[in-house]
Amino acid sequence: MNVVPWSNPAPMDSQFAGAIGWNSTSMPPDRIVSVPDFQFQTAPLWTEGKVASPARPWLESEFPPEWRRLCGIRFEWYGGYNQPANVWNRNYPLLKVLTRSAWESSQELFQGSIDPVPYRDRLLTNSALGAAWLMKCISRDSSKIWEGLPERDPELLPRVFELLEKELDGGELTPLIFWPEEPGDRRLRVIDASKWEVLKGKEVSNYLPKPTDEWAINKFPMQSA
Repeated sequence: MNVVPWSNPAPMDSQFAGAIGWNSTSMPPDRIVSVPDFQFQTAPLWTEGKVASPARPWLESEFPPEWRRLCGIRFEWYGGYNQPANVWNRNYPLLKVLTRSAWESSQELFQGSIDPVPYRDRLLTNSALGAAWLMKCISRDSSKIWEGLPERDPELLPRVFELLEKELDGGELTPLIFWPEEPGDRRLRVIDASKWEVLKGKEVSNYLPKPTDEWAINKFPMQSA
C-alpha cells in the first residue's frame, strides 16, 4: 500500500482547498520521497498496511540517502488543510543526541519566543537541549533571532555547535538544512554558526540532488468528480 496525504496545498480557489487528510499529525510516515515536478517537491509516504504509533514525541522517518544532510521537512498540509507537522530525518546526527526530556523541556522553554539568550547556561551544558533548540529554531524560520545573535551574544552559537559536534564525535552536523513544504515561495533554509541562508530554484539541487527511483513517486493530476 502506498498512500500520500494532502501534504501539498491545493490552490485556495480549488475544490480541493478544504481537503481533509486521512492521517493524523501524530502519525509518522514510513519514508519521505521526491515528487518530480517543475519545482522541488516532497511528500510523506506510507508503504506498510500497519501504521505504528510514534515511539518518540516527535515525528521521524527514513529520508533518501541523497538527502542525508537534510535534517527535516515541515509539511503545511500534513494532516489536511491547516494541519501542519514537522518530520525529521531519522538518520540525521542531531537525533542521536536528542532525548525525550530535552524535547519536552524545549516545548516549555521556547513555547513563545525562540530566543536562546535567557537560557544560555542550560544550552551550553546540555547538548540534548541544544539539539532540541536548533531543531525548533530552523523549523520556525527564526532568521531574525539568528542573525541578531552575533551582536547580542557572539559566543553562543559557536559554542552550541561545538558542544554538539563534540557529543557526536566527528559526526557531520553543519550546515543544518531544512525544507518547508508549504504554499508560496518555498526556500531551502541553510544555517551554521555564522549565517542563515535561504535558497531556491536550481540552488536547492546543490544540497538536495535527485534521488533514485525508489525514493520518488509520480504526480498525477486530480480528476473532477
